[in-house]
Amino acid sequence: MRFGQRGAVLLWSNVRDETKDLGLERVIPVFPLYNVVLFPKVRLPLHIFEPRYRQIVKDAVATHGLIGVALLRGDWQKDYHGNPDIYPIGCIGKIVNITPFPDGRSNIVLLGLREYEVKEHICNLSSYRQAMVILRDEPEEMERISFSSLKDKILDLVRRIADYDGSPLLNIFRDTSLDQERG
Repeated sequence: MRFGQRGAVLLWSNVRDETKDLGLERVIPVFPLYNVVLFPKVRLPLHIFEPRYRQIVKDAVATHGLIGVALLRGDWQKDYHGNPDIYPIGCIGKIVNITPFPDGRSNIVLLGLREYEVKEHICNLSSYRQAMVILRDEPEEMERISFSSLKDKILDLVRRIADYDGSPLLNIFRDTSLDQERG
């Protein structure tokens, strides 16, 4: 951990996928939100102002820097200050940036690491919600296909569908000027 240029911003310089060290099950603090979700490899800026979520940030910074983000479910407004229902799938985020304010509020940035599934809610051990979670398997990376390879596959498919080489559609795919439009 290092301080930013003015000493007000904490930054983690070498963020790695901390979830590889977590094992399959882990108790994590959970920050339920009503209109925001966190995804792996995505940054989420949050303004922290409620006392219980100030405590989540304080505890996370003092330990592993991890916070689970979950989407509130159903009629959550009725029990907002308690423990309203959340969806069982969420995402663990690592605090990668924090700007504290003198009054205790802070701005943080979470970097999404891995999806989790809630196995057990733990609501009475602290001022904020926690959960026993199981980390979900990471999705397989999609195979990268070059534009040229994709174009050849489409051309082959069009040939089979058109059943002859004289189709006007085939002429479009043979037009090399389109290769420069691929962005």
